[in-house]
Amino acid sequence: MVILDGSASSDPDADDVLTYQWTQTAGTEAELSDPTLAQPEFIAPDIASHTESLTFTMEVKDENNAADTAEVSVKIREFRDYHSADYNPPDHQISLSELLRVIQFYNTEGTCFCDPDGKDGYAAEGEDSMSCGMHSSDYIISPDKSEEDWHIGQSELLRLIQFCNSPGYHADPNEEDGFAPGAE
Repeated sequence: MVILDGSASSDPDADDVLTYQWTQTAGTEAELSDPTLAQPEFIAPDIASHTESLTFTMEVKDENNAADTAEVSVKIREFRDYHSADYNPPDHQISLSELLRVIQFYNTEGTCFCDPDGKDGYAAEGEDSMSCGMHSSDYIISPDKSEEDWHIGQSELLRLIQFCNSPGYHADPNEEDGFAPGAE
């Protein structure tokens, strides 16, 4: 469940009643619970790619029809039960060999590309294919905050080391990378 929040909207005349109108302007269509609420909800839609941004515009009006707008983007990620590094076999535990595979990506300037013939579906070098879903270790988006960067950085590698050092991991959509350490 995703909640859009316009409740911090205010009017200089504290007695005015505010009205809200949310409109989706980009991305796979999402059905808002009530687009006239300050905090409408929606269930994240199924998306065709690994991530997608849904953009919404909120218009707030007071009793005198004075209006202002704001825009918000919500990034939706595909749900994965297993981390991309957990391939040999997928068992909710990151083994040393699986960790070393991601360290290989990190040591080649952090780049990670799609390789459908590879043992884990990814390659550190070669054709710059980005036709598959992003590697789960690449969850920090680019500096301009617009998209994943196909680069596994130090903090992303340290996150995987945390999973390797814990007694397993589990899917958790509330975490930035979609996973949390420890058995569920």
